[in-house]
Amino acid sequence: MSRFRLSVTGAVVFLCLVLAAGPLFSVEGNEKPQESATSIKQISAKDAASLIEKNMNNPDFVILDVRTPGEYSDGHIENALNIDVKSESFREEAVKLDTGKTHLIHCRSGSRSARAGALMEELGFADIYDIEGGFVAWENEGRPVTK
Repeated sequence: MSRFRLSVTGAVVFLCLVLAAGPLFSVEGNEKPQESATSIKQISAKDAASLIEKNMNNPDFVILDVRTPGEYSDGHIENALNIDVKSESFREEAVKLDTGKTHLIHCRSGSRSARAGALMEELGFADIYDIEGGFVAWENEGRPVTK
């Protein structure tokens, strides 16, 4: 009888493990794309340039440079608005922006814009694009820079 209990217990444990592991495996053809919890879309400098070109005259499109004013004055993407994410007033300035507009954000290399994007998302911004590699990637591709 003891051996039977052990086998039943073992079978129950095995069944629990199989059921718990089930979501880790998928049946081909039944896979669903993973939806991102974030509304921030990472795009290349090339795709950012295309997005800017498509929205050249769109008042609902904003290019947001979150670098320091010094970095911005050394060169920036034409028509970019500069709000330094390191500034104590960043949140205060970001709240003034229209959350319903599309925002293309960037910093020098990507880490500050990630921070800015997360804050903007927290504030209710719905459509945010972030340039992978930031302004460095933009310049490395020979994209136009305004001073």
